[in-house]
Amino acid sequence: MISDGRWYKLIPRDPEANLRYRKEVLERCQSDPEFKSGILAICERDCTFWINTFVWQFNPQLLGDELGPFVTWDFQDEAILEIISAIEDRSDLRIQKSREMGATWVCLLIMIWYCLFHKWKKFLLISRDEDAVDKPDDLDSLFGKIVHIMSYLPSWMSAGFRKKKMGATFGLTNGSITGEAATGKAGVGGRCTAAFFDEFSQNPKAEESFARTADLTKCRIFNFTHVGVDTMAYKICFDEQYSDMREIVMHWTSHPHKKKGAYRFNEAMNDVEFLDKLYVWSPDYVWVLDGKPVGGPFPGIRSPWYDAECKRRPARAVAMDLDIDPRGATKQFYDAVIIANLKNKYTRPPDWVGELKYDSQTATPLELMPSDQGKLRLWLHPKSSTEVPFSKNTAGADLSWGTGATPSCLSMM
Repeated sequence: MISDGRWYKLIPRDPEANLRYRKEVLERCQSDPEFKSGILAICERDCTFWINTFVWQFNPQLLGDELGPFVTWDFQDEAILEIISAIEDRSDLRIQKSREMGATWVCLLIMIWYCLFHKWKKFLLISRDEDAVDKPDDLDSLFGKIVHIMSYLPSWMSAGFRKKKMGATFGLTNGSITGEAATGKAGVGGRCTAAFFDEFSQNPKAEESFARTADLTKCRIFNFTHVGVDTMAYKICFDEQYSDMREIVMHWTSHPHKKKGAYRFNEAMNDVEFLDKLYVWSPDYVWVLDGKPVGGPFPGIRSPWYDAECKRRPARAVAMDLDIDPRGATKQFYDAVIIANLKNKYTRPPDWVGELKYDSQTATPLELMPSDQGKLRLWLHPKSSTEVPFSKNTAGADLSWGTGATPSCLSMM
């Protein structure tokens, strides 16, 4: 089912050229049954071809162009192939993303594509509440998007589609997509081809839902922006137990419009480093040289789009919605840039990184387990998996009156 890339790469991506191409394909399908059969055969093999030839999107932020052809970006093409591969290989997948990268649309399109062109496929959608899953006439809901996508397909392609409350069926293939609000019981007891967990970091029952849907399907797709470090979404990204889970990272630096003029402050050069060599800068542009962002997969990288967005959002929202930085998404008292600079200047890498395994009932330590993703860092070498060198340590701090007075640190010797 996975495309070998021979077809979708031939489709024009320029919006006007794409519209002309779509018009020609539709007109010829109407007059030439053999040509239409060939197009359907290609659609069956190549999801990205189907999207770029037939799917229409809606974006209310594009004033004057709210409705238009869905033309995928390169990073979305890569994500489509990876998601289909996860479904075919029967493996779980996490999608960490910045906002407005089209991840939800892409996941829904793949499920619709399966149900249109492949028999007996069944999908489950789970989101934070019932309105997020299915709210009548609301394109922000998951089924609102599905109905919109289906309503702009040619009738000979959408035949057999039927919408019902919290679900849809595809009569010609016996396919179905159902939806549930995020509860601990969502999906329990059923079976499906794949399950899509939208806004997983905001799922109020995420840990229970994660545990109890293991038998629902071998392919669960978790889509989210981070909201902190105390979520199940954070755990599946950074706990060693889930280090083998497949992953897609959809960061704003992959978006061709948002990354225009990409730059960063190079501390060694004490100057701006221009990553986008072709961008024409305004002579009065003021570059941000504070070293932010300090977290996420691409620390330090900025662009004019990013600079403008930082002026519109508080720092925590920038970390959550743009940087893919769960630690920065957590409220903190100390400035993240100051901490990063102090670490770079005064610290050395730890001698050992891992986790401490312990008895949850008695708090008795059991074993030191090495792990590159571990949260425990030691500036010494353990004598064994159960023992560290003996030492006497003390710690002290001038706390004064706490928050609101002079920031303090904990000194250890």
